[in-house]
Amino acid sequence: MAELKEVLSNLDFYLNSWLDLAHGLHGFIVDPRRIQLAVIEPDSASQAALILGHLNLFEKTGKQSYLEQAMKEAEWLVANYIWEANIFYNSCFEHKPASNEAYTTLFGNAYATLALSRLCNVLKGQNRDYTRFFNVAKNNMERFIIASAWHHSKTFVEFSYDEMIFNICSAATAIRALLEYSKLTDAASMVDEYCVPTAMQILKWQYKDGCFTLDERDEFAPLFNCALTLEGLAELCKIKENNLVLSRIKDAAAFIEKSIHPNEKLFYYGYHGDNFMRYPLYIAQSAVIASVLKRLSNLGLSYASADAVLESVYSKQLPNGAFQSFVSFCNVLEEKENKRAKYVQWQDVLPCPCWNAFAFEFLSALLPENTEMPLPSANFPCNYESKDYSITERDSTLVFFAKDGSLAAKWFKAHSTWLFGKLYITKRPIEQPQEPVVKEKPKVVIKPKPVIKRAKPQKPAQKKSFFGLFGR
Repeated sequence: MAELKEVLSNLDFYLNSWLDLAHGLHGFIVDPRRIQLAVIEPDSASQAALILGHLNLFEKTGKQSYLEQAMKEAEWLVANYIWEANIFYNSCFEHKPASNEAYTTLFGNAYATLALSRLCNVLKGQNRDYTRFFNVAKNNMERFIIASAWHHSKTFVEFSYDEMIFNICSAATAIRALLEYSKLTDAASMVDEYCVPTAMQILKWQYKDGCFTLDERDEFAPLFNCALTLEGLAELCKIKENNLVLSRIKDAAAFIEKSIHPNEKLFYYGYHGDNFMRYPLYIAQSAVIASVLKRLSNLGLSYASADAVLESVYSKQLPNGAFQSFVSFCNVLEEKENKRAKYVQWQDVLPCPCWNAFAFEFLSALLPENTEMPLPSANFPCNYESKDYSITERDSTLVFFAKDGSLAAKWFKAHSTWLFGKLYITKRPIEQPQEPVVKEKPKVVIKPKPVIKRAKPQKPAQKKSFFGLFGR
């Protein structure tokens, strides 16, 4: 099995191929609920994950080149901060492009501010100037995350078009950002004022089997988002001991540890409604989930299955350093019978820079201190084969060919949109300049108690009731 440092060196090589001259990470997004291929310009969350990964490498190796790389990537966030709206450009992940408040998200803003605050803390420790990065982080924290996303019910809420909802994963990411920012500004009071109340609200949306739902609508509970929620709670527990939160962390981790395919050693997708969906299996995202379990050792917890998952993920790294996204991809919005697909689809074999950036962030945190990083052995071109397409990725282009040899889609990696494509188009058209309008304040919808969906008794993978409703 390849060593972690070799895996990360090759993964870094792949991600660098998607950077533009401003060090913005381009890439499409293929998700079981939404596919965005037409617009591949950088988004704030993926960019933040890349920055955090390079900061991890700097702290684990002491190599200044990784810090310099993180600073260059952070400059993209600074240059793409919209001061008039107090948000980051493309802080909407798969819904990019977006430059206004209608499509921004707490998740995209909190992740970016987390990365900038962490960079500031590192530069502060190096006695280097961090003013440019701090000014943006401060503005976003005070004027968006706290001023706009903090709700009187003592939690952070997510923007969702014409309303605001409680998104558990986004709230946990806001906790991570606040913890890093409070460390930077010596504002320990923020932990009690914002982080602890938010954590208490998050615990109300945990099923008794341990899984956290995605948001208050309780339609999806993907394991990837559950792991990100777990990360936020674990970071809080390191700063402020809380036996209740720690107990719920154990419940969530135990549930995740049981949700592994016995042969593939990869994590299942998670809940859709009352049904637990085994497919698609995560590949790149499994690296994130397993890393979260491994990092719980900081709280005195141990999960041996995480090592088996990481070994499986490492074995699937491609010659160009990337990880593919899924095994047996399916659209979970349309899937009726959740069975393994008979054919390999292009969504399975196509690596996504966003998922690889998240894997890079979390895997790099597992490196031991004083690691000596090897040179990458990865290279281009790399070919991916699926039922309908043959795909070739080079250092600057990615091309889909139909089985008859005709061109199906082509991207220049450093461009903002695809050059040609007939696979999918985004459901929302690219933004067009519009006359400014006076918008009403978004309606806030916070349910006092979660609505319980009950699966049929004969289904073995039914959801259990929420802790928030019945206590424990």
